[in-house]
Amino acid sequence: MAGDKAFTQAPIITNGQYPIAHYLDTSDTTDSPEGTFKPLTQNHLQAVENLNANLELVIDNGTLKSQITGSLIEDFVFHESSTSPNQGNVLEVGNFKTLTVEIFGGSTTREVEFVCRSISGLNRKLRGINVSDWSDGTSTTGTAEIWQFDITGLRQVYFDLTEVSGDYVAIKGRVVA
Repeated sequence: MAGDKAFTQAPIITNGQYPIAHYLDTSDTTDSPEGTFKPLTQNHLQAVENLNANLELVIDNGTLKSQITGSLIEDFVFHESSTSPNQGNVLEVGNFKTLTVEIFGGSTTREVEFVCRSISGLNRKLRGINVSDWSDGTSTTGTAEIWQFDITGLRQVYFDLTEVSGDYVAIKGRVVA
């Protein structure tokens, strides 16, 4: 295979007709010191709950080569139903790269500032894109909006609710690694 892809070579395991995806169990050295190839079942994929995985299978000269790629997805609540100004919950970014948030609720007025912390620990404005009209900004007074952010390399993100009246504001997001 070309380029920067790393593949594990393995014998083809079949169900009698079709190849079965499999993995190398390095804890079982029955077949070789490197490990034993075992069938990949649905139970293995369920062990990682929020992994959106793709399994690529390639047969090359009678050898099955496989690679699992995907992304980790996690939902996060910044504000459940806030009725007064507050910082809300802080997301520890870790390996996540993209954040999509929805701002909604019954409040008549609201102002939300988008804030991040970098490695220095300083608070900085976080610029996002409103997916409804593709405008960008570091805050909003709107509701029923969806915003997307590139959070690669940041330490923390939060949404500072600086003004709210009339009812509640909720801000919920999904991060993808």
